Amino acid sequence: MAWTDDKCDERCIFWLNGMAGTGKSTIARTIANECYKAGRLGASFFFTRGAGDLASSSKLFASLAKQLADKELELRRYVCEAVVNNTGISQMGLEHQWRQLILEPLSRVKSGSVTSPLVIVIDALDECDNDDDIQLVLQLLATAKSLHNVRLRIFVTSSAGHFRFYGIKTVFW
Repeated sequence: MAWTDDKCDERCIFWLNGMAGTGKSTIARTIANECYKAGRLGASFFFTRGAGDLASSSKLFASLAKQLADKELELRRYVCEAVVNNTGISQMGLEHQWRQLILEPLSRVKSGSVTSPLVIVIDALDECDNDDDIQLVLQLLATAKSLHNVRLRIFVTSSAGHFRFYGIKTVFW
């Protein structure tokens, strides 16, 4: 929780990594709940292997964008514009979805008009049904550091230890 408020730490992703069954999901849910109570939870996604949409990266960014749009009125306008201007966006690639539904709308909001820091929680990324997408999601999330109007903090958990580091604050649990 201290990291979400740390103005000196420029890393926008906190990656909690450890063996299965060690409490990472409990921590993720606690972080999400505390951020929700503080009015700073922008969105959350909890991957679940074998659970259809909850195991698919194809639903990740659309789900996060909807939650962000529900939280912040100004952001809702930009997300809705992106959907209107990109018919079939849910069928497009992850990079396109990330840039059009999340990164671009966040970059358009006026400085100070969105709760900051805005926290996104993604639990059990390693349970995504496509290993190649896991790497891509991490690479895309790392581009959030380019945002200047909104301070975005992304809390990610996983069991897998094979990810490359992308300027991510990493804690092994």
